[in-house]
Formats: sequence, C-alpha cells, structure tokens
Amino acid sequence: MAQLPPQGRPRNAISHSPSGDSYTGLGCFPLGHHTTPAETAALTQTARSLRESKALHQVSPATYDAITAQLAPLREAQSFWARHARDAHVAHAVRELLELLDAKSPALAVYVLPESPRLGSVAPVVWGLAEVDIDVDVAGGKTYLYISGGQADLAGVVLHTFLSSRRVSRLQCFLAEYVLADQAGRLTADWALPARLQEELACLGREELRVLGGRLDGEGRLEAPVLLAKLAGLCEELVEKGEEPVLGGVGGRGGGVGLSG
Repeated sequence: MAQLPPQGRPRNAISHSPSGDSYTGLGCFPLGHHTTPAETAALTQTARSLRESKALHQVSPATYDAITAQLAPLREAQSFWARHARDAHVAHAVRELLELLDAKSPALAVYVLPESPRLGSVAPVVWGLAEVDIDVDVAGGKTYLYISGGQADLAGVVLHTFLSSRRVSRLQCFLAEYVLADQAGRLTADWALPARLQEELACLGREELRVLGGRLDGEGRLEAPVLLAKLAGLCEELVEKGEEPVLGGVGGRGGGVGLSG
C-alpha cells in the first residue's frame, strides 16, 4: 500500500516524496531517488562557487546548438499544453526556454558539472541544478543551468531543469520530456518511454521498484495518466524479472553528481 502524507491523501509519486514533501524546484534527478530543498541548495551553492572561481565551463557552442536543435520539436507540440488552462504556465516556460536558446540570450547560461573530488558520486545524485540570479545587469535576471557532464541526454536534462527553475512540477517536467521524445520519434521501442527514464528505472533495486510502483498504483493518475501507467508497468515488469540493477548508461548512477563530504 502506498504511504500517505500526513493529510491522509495520496500525493503524486513523481512530484512528491513518500512523506508528501514537494519536489518542485529541486532540479532534475533520477526516478526513484529522493532529495530535499536543503540538499539541493547545498549542491547549487557548490556549483555556484565552482562557477565563480572559474572551475566550471559553459557547454561548447556546438553542444549549445545541438541542444537547441534537439529541443526544436517542442515548437510543434505547443498544442499539447493548450488543452487545459492549468498547463498555461508549462507552455509559457517551454516557449521561454526555446526563445532564450534561439536568441543565444545572455539571460541563460548552461554549465557542465564534471565528476571530481569536489562533486563526487555521493547522494543525492542529480542530473541538473538551476540558479536564478536577479542581481545581474540582465532584464528579468539570469538563469544558470548546471548539467551533469556524464549525462548523454543533455537536451532532456536542460528542458527538465529549466522547467523546474520556473516552478513547474516534477511530473510536468518529466511529461515535457515525454512529449519531446514522442514528437522527435525517440521513444523506446518496448515501453515507448524516453530512454533516460527507462534506464533510470532499470538502475533501481527490486525494493526501490516495489516502493515506487506501489505509490504509482496507489494514486488516481488524473494527471499524465499514460506516462504514469507506463512507469508503473515497467516497475512491475522489472520486479518480476528480478534482475540486478543496470549501472551506468544514459540514466545510470555513475553519470550523476552529488555533494561530496
């Protein structure tokens, strides 16, 4: 049975922790993992310090252009978020990201977080962090994205992390990744999921999969029902197979970054 938050109502298993705490604004981190505002703030402070000391570098112009091109299919998917008024803020955030990338705006900077003793593979594992600095000489402030250098799906992580910085719920961030992969024809052949999401679940142990799958089954799935049903089904399949977690790969834990200490 899914664990209920103090209020007694089941919370979305993707956007909330088992105790009911919201993941909104905490960046991009693997399915089945947990983080807190304090942990995310500590990681972001570490990334900021490295950036200010010039120990971090922005993605190359070629990588920036590749990310922009890979996110372009979202332009043809804007109608997806036009169906419900509640999704207007998601549509606005997606448009904002595309416009910033197309214009190569100084209001957006994407930095690479390398694996190093300063950012080791200690929990919490994250793919992307965001910092919004309003105390800069840029209209509307400047958004810094810090993306794991070991992550192959840079475009998906940039999308998820930017939306998170705009207070889009974690489930809606994953749904945007799903829409992008669907529009671009990049869903997996077996489960029709973004490759990173499928590989993240394959990295979980059986007990982690049971817990996540149980929480997914314990909610009404009124929001993003197709995506949640696929994730729950994959959790069940992986538990039944009983195979050891797959480490590495696009969604593997080895590519993430964590706060050393």
